[in-house]
Parts: sequence; C-alpha cells; structure tokens
Amino acid sequence: MSAKGSGDSEIKNVPALPHIDKRRPIPHYPTFWSWLAHSIRYFIYVVLHVIYSFIQYHVVWRLNGTLQQLEDSYKPENYERSAQVLRIVLTYRYDIILQPSSMLDFFLVHEKFVHPEEVLKDNVDIYFVDEKKIIFTEAEEGVQQWRNDYHVIIRIAQYQQAVRVILLPQHAATKLAEKVGDPKAKLIILPNTARCGGTLCGQIFERTGKCVVISEPGGLQSIAVFEQDKMPSAKLDVITKAVLRLSCKPVKNPKEVVAYVFKPIAGTLGTITAIQRVYPDTKFVFCYRDVKSMANSIQKLRYSNPLIRMMWWGGRRSALLMREALKLAGLTTKMTLKLEHPLDLGFVTWAVSVRTFLDMQQQGVNMVGFYYDDLLKNKQYAVEKVFEYTGMPKDLVEAGVRGLDRDSQGNSGISNKNYSVYEDYKLSPELIQLGNRVNKLFGLPNIDGDLRVEGTISGEK
Repeated sequence: MSAKGSGDSEIKNVPALPHIDKRRPIPHYPTFWSWLAHSIRYFIYVVLHVIYSFIQYHVVWRLNGTLQQLEDSYKPENYERSAQVLRIVLTYRYDIILQPSSMLDFFLVHEKFVHPEEVLKDNVDIYFVDEKKIIFTEAEEGVQQWRNDYHVIIRIAQYQQAVRVILLPQHAATKLAEKVGDPKAKLIILPNTARCGGTLCGQIFERTGKCVVISEPGGLQSIAVFEQDKMPSAKLDVITKAVLRLSCKPVKNPKEVVAYVFKPIAGTLGTITAIQRVYPDTKFVFCYRDVKSMANSIQKLRYSNPLIRMMWWGGRRSALLMREALKLAGLTTKMTLKLEHPLDLGFVTWAVSVRTFLDMQQQGVNMVGFYYDDLLKNKQYAVEKVFEYTGMPKDLVEAGVRGLDRDSQGNSGISNKNYSVYEDYKLSPELIQLGNRVNKLFGLPNIDGDLRVEGTISGEK
C-alpha cells in the first residue's frame, strides 16, 4: 500500500499515514498592520503564559506534590521515572517557521512521570534541547512527525500534530542514548542557505524508501546555539551525541534504514563543528543556489515569517540591528551593513552562509557544496554524484530521481505557489549592483557571474 497523500506510487509497504489532514495552517501577514496585530496578540499570549506557568509551578505543583517529583527526576537514582509527560492544551508561536522552539510554545498540564524509553516510540521526536533537559513532542500513535507528508519542516509538523510534551533530564537522556547506541546507518547532514533546494534534496533521499529524513529539527538548532555561545566542547559533545543517537533511534518504517539525513535550519552551520567532533565520518553537503532566485524567494518570506519582517524593519535602520538579527537566525558575521532593498535580505543571507561554508572548508571541515541549479540541468547525473559522495547504494539512484517528480513543499503553506501572490523584483542593474556590493564584502563572486564556488560537486555531465 502506498502512503496516503504521498503522491508517489513507487514507495511500497508504507502504511496509510494517520492524521495527515490534521493541520494548523501557516498564517501570512501581507500588510504592516496585520503583522503589528499579530505581534500584539503574541505579546498578550506571552504575558498570560508567564502568569499561568508561575501559578502552575509555584502553587499547583507545590501543593499536589508534582514539584517534588520533578526535582527528584533530576537525581540519577530515579532514572526509571525521570520522564515527565505533559498534555498540550494550547500552542501558539510568533513565527511558526523560524522562531526557536521553547516551552513558551505550549500551555501544558502535567499528566505523569514515566520511564525514559517512552521517548523511543515512533510518534515521539526531539523538539529542542536546553542545558538541563531534552524536550520531545508526542503525536497521535502512528504519526511519524519527521515524514515530509506531514510537513517539510519537522518543527511545523510538531506544531500541527503534537498532543503531548515529554521532558527528559540530561542524565536520563545520556543514559538512554548509550543504550540506543551510535546510529546504525550513514549520517548525512544538509546545511543550506534557505530557499535553495535543500528540502528537495532531502526528499530525494526520503523517496528512496530507505532513509529517515529529518528537516530543520529544533535539536540541531539548539546545538548550533550552544556552539555559537562557546559551550565547553566536552559538555556539548555529550549533548550532541545524545541528540543524534535519540534522533536516529530504530523506527518501524522503513524497516531497513540506509541513512539518517538531517537538513538543519538555514544558517545554523555551527551544528557542523559539533557533529564532526563526535561522528567524524558524517557526510556534509552544503545546499545553495543562484543568489538572484534565492533572494527573490527570501524577500517574500516577510509575509509569513514575522521574524524576517522584523529583520527587514531593523536592518533598514541600523547595521548593528541587522547583525544581531542575523545572529538570532544563526548567522554570525563581523560585517556590518544596512539593508537598502528587500532583496538585500537574500543577498546577505546567501553571502554569510556561503562565506561560512568556504571558511569551514579551509578550517578542515570535510564538506562539499551542492548547487541546486545543477540539478535542473541534469537530474540523473546530479543525484548520482550526491549519492556517490554520501555513499548511498547505486541501485537507489532511480528511486531518488523519481522523488523530483513531486513538489517537495506541496501543501506546506510555504511553497512557491503560496508565495506567487507576492511581488517578484526584476533584477535591474541597480539591484545587481547592490548584490555585488554585498558579495564583495564577503570575498565572493559577482551575482551576475558564475556562482558555483570551489568545493561543489555535480555540475553538467
């Protein structure tokens, strides 16, 4: 039986996916006033959340004994009942796509404490990590939240599908991860610039029917933040290994997993350094595309990503605000420049990401580039080269190529179709000059030239 709603009859032995239509749509904010109204609503939500959490933690849980049980769960001797399960009664996020995951996303009610192995179920996935615990979301039974059919971004699938949250102290997560052991298949990471074909590249792997592909997980974003904040390597390596081991847990389907593929959130290249330390055989493929197309796609995200609208608003006024906004998005740079045009959002994002990729290569990170525009020229050859580099079996190439027949972002709410109502800017000489100005600051080629940088695989046959 083919997966319900998968649109690919070549995938066999995949059961119909439950709750495929359970969605909270991705809202768009086409005007300044709709964005402002949303910002005010979220401010009210945050205030109510702070009040609710304070009363629950300091009054309700103290009176009913939950607080004592929670404190006990952080003691290693209480490992077997260290996982706290909480039911979601309300969830709301300011930016569903870009906002870092946090406990602020949910109004929660305590249910019980259970054995840590509860998080190994197929319908449970890591939501984010802090220094004391790993936070998971649990969906209805049978829902594998990582599947592209639910959403192209796992954090959005979790927002749409989760019914419970499970908190696991770091001591318990580390012990459980040791029991799970190292990933039993190849580990492949797809860092990217955003709007660059990275999701499609992930779909190529998933459509083989032999890969677990986890797109933009909050756990890897947390690791990137820890790396950026200079957490001691010894401590971060323990967390990184636990996150990867628990993310690469055995799954019911596919029964045979050839590779675990992670597409991190755009710009969070700090993840790469930490992962390479604990699993040096990991394959890293940096996804990027022609900056002119990417910039037009990025600027449209202002209408669905309140944080990008905020970046545009602040970046026009202050180079310092722009740099801090980039830092929030995981992009670290010493360059300072103000935004002059909406396309600058994409020009700067592309330049910072590609420059970081090249610098990391020079520092010894074993990573290659994958230029999306090469895929458009010769699908078969491009997939062959990517699979060859990542060590994927040759007999899966044809299945991977068939994955290109489907819109990778389909009904996600963030596809090109969804953004087609917004303006595309024609690349006038003045706008090309703006892009060249940005690239020059970062030592990159002019945007009207050949943008395939050194260390890129594929190309025309």
